[in-house]
Amino acid sequence: MQCPICGYLLNDLDADCPRCLALGARGIDPPTTAQSDSRAAARPSRTALSATSKIVILMGIFAIAIIVTLSLRGATDTYTPPPPPPSAATLTGGDTVLFAKAQALAAAHSSPTGVIWSLEDCAQLVQDKVALGMSFDEVEYVYGKPDKDNCDTSNSGTRDQFVYVGDSSGNDYLYFENLRLTTIQIDGRVLGRRLLRKAQHGHAGDDETIEMQAESDAATAVARQDDAALRALEDANHKSEQKLANDEKAWNDAVIRRDLGDASAQKTVDEYRQKITDDEK
Repeated sequence: MQCPICGYLLNDLDADCPRCLALGARGIDPPTTAQSDSRAAARPSRTALSATSKIVILMGIFAIAIIVTLSLRGATDTYTPPPPPPSAATLTGGDTVLFAKAQALAAAHSSPTGVIWSLEDCAQLVQDKVALGMSFDEVEYVYGKPDKDNCDTSNSGTRDQFVYVGDSSGNDYLYFENLRLTTIQIDGRVLGRRLLRKAQHGHAGDDETIEMQAESDAATAVARQDDAALRALEDANHKSEQKLANDEKAWNDAVIRRDLGDASAQKTVDEYRQKITDDEK
């Protein structure tokens, strides 16, 4: 049934029109004033429904805006590739020999039970360079053991001072905190001289160590010279014995020819007799 005033299609439960609020639109007696007031209080107001709808619409628009923003941000982000692996070009200036040495040094100190030397640190070490953050062993690989190690332990950690004693020019100092190099103090020229010794002798030892190494090298050279002289003497003796054997054979051949009536063989016999005498001296 339709409302006779606004034409709204009424259902079976509508006594009056919910659109135009016409009373008795179905032909039912209009309710009393008290009944109308109770129905009006129970029916949601059109104003309240409109406010709720607005809130729902605004929330939907806000959600759509967030989704669109996130989608655009993901589309505009650029891919950042990971950094390239260490290479000779980046660590040793393109020197493949030094890079190979650095790789071998890093492999030799890659045990999980010890202090691991990074490939970047090893590239510095093979060039006789140290860097802040290196460990005791890495620094000693370049400069050798210090003359003194002053250690101080407190609640904040451990501090070490490596002292490389020099002459009148002063000492050089390396400072560590919690076993890592933090400061390099060059007052003398000790570390520079140690690097020079390392280039000459293969290690950066102190004066006493270098002197002992020099004495050992000299003794080794003498021993090698003695071995060479002994081999030369043995070679000379062998040659003398071989010459004597050849002369004796030639003398015997000449004697046989002389005994067979060759008069000219006597001269050869006398000649080789003299040679044999000289060989035996």
